[in-house]
Amino acid sequence: MVQDLVERMLKQSGRRVDLSSPFVDASLPDGSRLHVVIPDVTRRPWALNIRKFVVRASHLDELVGLGALTTHAARFLEVCVEVGLNVIVAPRQTRLAELEAGR
Repeated sequence: MVQDLVERMLKQSGRRVDLSSPFVDASLPDGSRLHVVIPDVTRRPWALNIRKFVVRASHLDELVGLGALTTHAARFLEVCVEVGLNVIVAPRQTRLAELEAGR
């Protein structure tokens, strides 16, 4: 399943990954970068990394306009800053141990 997805993503870039070329870096149509490594280079099958580039915004309204933040979340962050609260913003995959390490 992952292999099929990777092959479809690489098809647009004209790159390929196989035993003769076990790792590849490619640009995706949206500008993101795709890095794939297959066994025997990896211990586990099909290591996959997609690097998305950050959209620059200087105001919360711009993030809302880009769809990166809801209006409710933007207002929440605005109020937090106004009253001087500390805020941690982390992706959903962040483990509790990583958050606790920052204490």
